[in-house]
Amino acid sequence: MKALTSLVLIIMVGACAPLYPHNTLGEDIGEVAIRIVACPITLCMSELGLHERRRQQAQEEAQALAYQKQQQRYQQWYQTLTPEEQAREDYNQMELAERERDRAALRQSSAMQALGMMNMGRPLLQYMPPPRIIAPNTAMPMYQPPTRRCTSFVNGQIINTTCN
Repeated sequence: MKALTSLVLIIMVGACAPLYPHNTLGEDIGEVAIRIVACPITLCMSELGLHERRRQQAQEEAQALAYQKQQQRYQQWYQTLTPEEQAREDYNQMELAERERDRAALRQSSAMQALGMMNMGRPLLQYMPPPRIIAPNTAMPMYQPPTRRCTSFVNGQIINTTCN
């Protein structure tokens, strides 16, 4: 057993001895010894990281499966409704989606205002909510972004730009 341990140590030191050409033999042996001692610690740390990543991936897969089952149950229930009830349910779902979009826009606007407050009251960014495009069959016209024409010309070493 003693001979086997000595052989393993000689192989490990011999394999790692030429780590840096400018190191002395003592420095190489010290570096190999530190690597041998640190190996179990770093191996455990990487294994813990892999375990956490696998656990998180399994949790995401379970959530996706639960969502898929919920959607299947909803579709089965939806098929049992009369056409009038289906139209009412479609309208309710559309209203819910629109409210969620409005809430998301409000959260985004609040976040931008908070960023502006962090800049000592001076606006950090000028925020404009995204335009709402309305179908052409309704009474309200579609949003048209303002158009500007800018021209630039060189006057010596100065570039002048004018926008209309």
